[in-house]
Amino acid sequence: MQGYDRPIGIFILSVTTVFIIYYSLWIILVPLLNEDHIIPSLFPKISIGLVLGIPVAIGSVFFLAIVIFSIVQMRAYKSNKQQKTD
Repeated sequence: MQGYDRPIGIFILSVTTVFIIYYSLWIILVPLLNEDHIIPSLFPKISIGLVLGIPVAIGSVFFLAIVIFSIVQMRAYKSNKQQKTD
C-alpha cells in the first residue's frame, strides 16, 4: 500500500482545515452580526458551539498526543535502521 499516505494525509488535513475555519467563524463572527442577517442562519446557536468546544479541545489534545507519539516512534525506527546498516 505504498503511495497512499500522501493523498490520505492531504484529505485529512483539508477536512480538518475546513472544520476549524467553520468553527472559528461560528464562534468569532456570528456573535458580532445581527440576528436578522443571513449569515447567522447558516450556523447553529452559539451556546451549542461553546458546549462543543470542550470535546473539541479534548480531541485536539488527544490527536496531538498521537502525532507526537508517532513522530517519536518514527525517529526511533529510523535511528535503529541506520544503526543496523552501519
